[in-house]
Amino acid sequence: MATLTGSNGESGWTAASGAAELAHALAGPLSGILALAERLQYQSLSPDARAQVQAILDAGRRMGVDIADAIDAAAGDFTLNPEPVILRDLIEGVEAHWRTRESAGTPSLILSCNAPADLKVLLDPVRTRRLLDSLIHSAFIACSGPVVDLQIGVKLQAGGLVSIYGRLATPSNGPLEDTASLDLCRRIARQMDGDVLRARNEGSGVETTFSLNLSIVSDAPVMDDDGETQAGPLPPRTHLLIVDDNATNRIVAVALCEMFGCTAETANDGLEALDAVSHRAFDLILMDIKMPRMDGMEATRAIRALPGAAAHTPIVALTANADAEAAATYIACGMQAVVDKPIKPDQLLGTLQAVLYAEPSALPDRIAVA
Repeated sequence: MATLTGSNGESGWTAASGAAELAHALAGPLSGILALAERLQYQSLSPDARAQVQAILDAGRRMGVDIADAIDAAAGDFTLNPEPVILRDLIEGVEAHWRTRESAGTPSLILSCNAPADLKVLLDPVRTRRLLDSLIHSAFIACSGPVVDLQIGVKLQAGGLVSIYGRLATPSNGPLEDTASLDLCRRIARQMDGDVLRARNEGSGVETTFSLNLSIVSDAPVMDDDGETQAGPLPPRTHLLIVDDNATNRIVAVALCEMFGCTAETANDGLEALDAVSHRAFDLILMDIKMPRMDGMEATRAIRALPGAAAHTPIVALTANADAEAAATYIACGMQAVVDKPIKPDQLLGTLQAVLYAEPSALPDRIAVA
C-alpha cells in the first residue's frame, strides 16, 4: 500500500484513505442522482423514457455498491444501513445485471428464488447486492462449465423473522481460495446474523452457501385517532424545514417531501434554521450535521432553548455518519431520529411517519444550550 510520510515522520495519506475520501465525495452527488431518478419513476413517461430512467438507476446502484465497497475496505469495519426492501425485486435486479453481462464463451447464470413477490424485509440493499455480486463474480471466474447455478430459498420464522438461504454451485477444478472478497462477504452476512461457507462438493465443483436472518416489514396502514385509515402517508398539511448547506441535497429532500404529499422550506445552515423556526411553525425539521457557521447539533440545542412550542419541533438528523455511537450523540442533543445519506425514500418516509405519528409525550423536553 502506498503511504506518504510527513516531514515529522508521521504517517499521512495512504492509497486506502485516499480511496475512502474519494468514495465519500462521490456518495453525495450519487445520492442526488438516484433520488431524482427514483422520483422520475412516478411521473408519466413513455416506455423509452422509463427504460432510460431504469438504466440510470441500475448504473447508479452499481456505482453505489462499488463506493460502499471502497469505504468498507478502507475502514476495516462498517455499520449496515437497513431499510425496507422487497426481497424479490432486489434479487431480480441482481439477476438482470448479470444477464446483461453474459456473452459468447462466458457461463450463464441460472437463478431460482422462492421468495413471495410481496415479501418486504429490513436489510442494507447496497451491501446485500455487494454480497450477491461478489459471490457470483467469484463463481464466474472459477467456473469451468457453461452454467453457474444460484438457488435462493426463504423460510418464515416466528416473531416476524425470515431466514434466507443461498446455494451457489460452480463447476470448477481450481483450488479453493479464501479471498479478501469472500472475507468481506462473510462480514456482511454475519452482520445479518448469517454466514458464508465455501467447500468442494462431491463432484468436480465448488459449492458456496450463505444464510441471512432478517426482520419482516409490515405495511399495516396508519390509523388516525378515530381508527380510520389516513388518506396519505403523512398527516395532512405537513410542513417541513430542510436544513443542508449542499444545494443538491436540499433539492433531493424537497422533491421527496413533495412526493410524500407535504410542503417544505429550506435553510442553508443552522443559523438560517434557527431564524426560520423562531418566526414560523414547522411540523418537523430535517437537519444536516456538518454545516458552516452553525452545525446541526448546535442548531438543535439552540432550537430546544427557544421559548414556546418551537422548542418542541421534532428534529431528524440527515447524515452520512449514522453509526450507533454518532446516532446516540445526535439523540442526546435533542434530535428524535437519524436518516442516512444517501437519502433513501423508503427509509425517510418510514422515519417521518414514526416521528410525526408519535405521541407528544414521547418527544424530549427542552434541552438547555450546552
